[in-house]
This record gives sequence, C-alpha cells and structure tokens, in this order.
Amino acid sequence: MIEPKIKSGQICSWKYLSQTYGRYRAMMKVTPKGAQYWWAMWLIRGNGEEIDIEFMDEDSKGFTCTLHGMVYGQKQIVFKKHFRFGVDLSLDPHLYEIDWQSDKVSWYLDGIELCRYTGKYIPTCKLGLIINNAVSRGFDPTGIPESRLKELLPMSGYVKWVEILNKII
Repeated sequence: MIEPKIKSGQICSWKYLSQTYGRYRAMMKVTPKGAQYWWAMWLIRGNGEEIDIEFMDEDSKGFTCTLHGMVYGQKQIVFKKHFRFGVDLSLDPHLYEIDWQSDKVSWYLDGIELCRYTGKYIPTCKLGLIINNAVSRGFDPTGIPESRLKELLPMSGYVKWVEILNKII
C-alpha cells in the first residue's frame, strides 16, 4: 500500500453524541501556516445549521467564529467575526470553547470571551462536534517546487482533550 503524501484527520461525535445546547471545549495545538490547512472545531447537523471556529490564516495568528443558520429555508452565514492575535496559535496548546445556549452563542479563547451572538437564528436542533485538520479546498501540490513543499509539509497539530458539557442554566 502506498502512503498518501497528504493526510487529514477528524474527531467526530455527531453520529453518536448530539445535543441541543451546551458548552464544547477543546485543548488544541493547531497546525501552523493555516492557509494550506483547514483546522476547525464545529458543531453541525445535516440540515445546514452550524457553529464554527475555523483557522484559515496564512500565519496561524487568527481564526474566524461563524454561525450558519437557516434563513427562510436556506443556509446562510448569520454571524461572522474574524480575530487576529499577536501570537502564533500553533506554538502552544490553547483552550477553544463554544458556549451554545438558547439565548446566545459565545466563542472563547483561553477562557476569555471573544464574541457573542444573540440574534434570532440560534440553532434549536441537536448538533454534534467535529474537530478536523484537512487540506484546504483547492490545495494542489502539483507544480509546487519541492523546496516549498518541504516548508509546507508535513504539518501537524493535536487535540489534547475534548469536553462536552450539557446545557448550562
């Protein structure tokens, strides 16, 4: 069997553990140079409702918090906030959290609330957790000089632990 040049990984609870509301916490060390990788922590269900933290910046110093909701039967981004930091988030593990309640969704980094959504499109169905590191859409190593590929690959990150708490009243 030939080992693929590029691999992805995923932790997935949504097929086995889904719930309505709760606090989702993960201690993670994300991959560096996020433009080639799609590291994400997201709550999802097949109907289009989704709550995300996505790492797609060139230099691993930022991420985007997003809420996708069903607006008139169509999946739409109803909230999106991008953050840039003065530190490379891939150098050390950090605590990423999504607190999803009936009246709000909040996103946290290392225990500090970064943003909050309180609008009318908060999901009310059961969602499950996915944490993944995938190769970014459209990334094609064909034609990239070997020296540049050695800078990009291999890259790795890890998930130290995950905690899913029931809804907080």
